Amino acid sequence: MPSLKGTIRPETVGARPIAEFAGLERISAPGERLEEIRAAAVRFRDRFKAAGTAVAARTRGANRFPWPKDYAFFRAPLPESISHVVLHNRIEIVRFRQNGAVKTLLFNPIIGELGLQAPGFARLTEMMIEIGSRHPGLLEMPKSPLERLAEIGLRAEDVDYVTFDHLHAQDLRPMLGTTAPVAGFSDTPYAPMYPNAVWILQRRELEMFSSMHPIERPWFVVDALNTVRTEQLCVVDGDFELGEGVAFLFTPGHTAGNQSLVISAPNGVFTVSENGVAPDSYNPLASKIPGLREAAERDGWECVVNGNAIESLVEQYTSMVKEKSVADVSRKNPDFFNTYQSSQMIASSVAPGVEPAYVQDELDFGEWTG
Repeated sequence: MPSLKGTIRPETVGARPIAEFAGLERISAPGERLEEIRAAAVRFRDRFKAAGTAVAARTRGANRFPWPKDYAFFRAPLPESISHVVLHNRIEIVRFRQNGAVKTLLFNPIIGELGLQAPGFARLTEMMIEIGSRHPGLLEMPKSPLERLAEIGLRAEDVDYVTFDHLHAQDLRPMLGTTAPVAGFSDTPYAPMYPNAVWILQRRELEMFSSMHPIERPWFVVDALNTVRTEQLCVVDGDFELGEGVAFLFTPGHTAGNQSLVISAPNGVFTVSENGVAPDSYNPLASKIPGLREAAERDGWECVVNGNAIESLVEQYTSMVKEKSVADVSRKNPDFFNTYQSSQMIASSVAPGVEPAYVQDELDFGEWTG
């Protein structure tokens, strides 16, 4: 399948490249590139923060599910008695100003059941059901993205921009709409779920679907882009700002086209991604999770990746440093950063004694009317 082409050009929808990171991808020595990205991230954060905050933001829970500990904290010797931790997906809704107009962004509008088409997640289903049967309430059906929008008085038609941090377990056909029926799912073409929105996706993420590598294949819905409509699609390359208080970092590693949301809020700058699963992932030397600090000291790591998809561990590690260098220091615990996990580890009876340093409060500020 040829790589999907977007109909909409980035500059026409307000997406502006972030100058601080320009050209750093050409540095071939990985250690040098890491340090240059770290320095550029600080410069960007200072400028971005001074430009103002988003108008409003809200994060709310989606799916909760058990996740193998060896994925959650790659190569960290967590207790042998623990096989899984519990992750909690999040949906983010952000309002911001763009050239004087107020815009609405929907980030990670997860429809969990669609992910079971990805072979890697399908294989984990039996395990999830078995663990869920022993922990009542763990696998409760979450509210849908449309229900989360309705909670703040918004409809699908009110959304201006939609995107994901990455496309693991995502099927974009019911969201972008299709030009033909989808066998086994729909007898007629899907209509776009967010009819007035621009979908912004990274070129490198889309290119994977044209010729997927065997290492990547288990975690993707391989047919996720087949016959999708492209009228609402904007393809971007790298880091970009979208408006006042909203930007996206290009953070490859977990997937080739991974991107991280950046929000300037009244209580600081936050980044949102799935590169790590807890605040501890971004400063394991300060963590009390059994085995995490030991792994960091053993290997000299300042981050521990979420490593189910080991496509590029070096890039993913560098991306985590980029995220935490853009994020402000946490006001809840100054040993950590405002790195908000889109799949956040939570305390659970599934993994007794294994808890994050803290759970990020839901981002919830600003007005949604007017």
